Amino acid sequence: SAVRRAGLAQLYGIAGATNVQGEEVKKLDVLSNELMINMLRGSFTTCALVSEEDKDVIQVEDAKKGKYIVCFDPLDGSSNIDCLISIGTIFSIYKKKSEGPGVDLKKDI
Repeated sequence: SAVRRAGLAQLYGIAGATNVQGEEVKKLDVLSNELMINMLRGSFTTCALVSEEDKDVIQVEDAKKGKYIVCFDPLDGSSNIDCLISIGTIFSIYKKKSEGPGVDLKKDI
């Protein structure tokens, strides 16, 4: 996994940005966020993605749109990696309640 190879691949350290909570974003946070988004978009089951790392809701393009909204923290505990403490992914899945193309989180969750 990328976490095991992080030292060799130079993935330790700060990426130079802050997330929506004001925390410094690690390089592994960026990689795990991109992987989650790409995998969920390509699954043809999601219509919107909400990531701790992104300020805005990520809309899935119509050609790949499904009926689920996924909210996630792609790499919870990433600040603990250097200490060898547990890390993981936190997520929740909601079925979209409204009909139609757009996603309104207040109505759809």
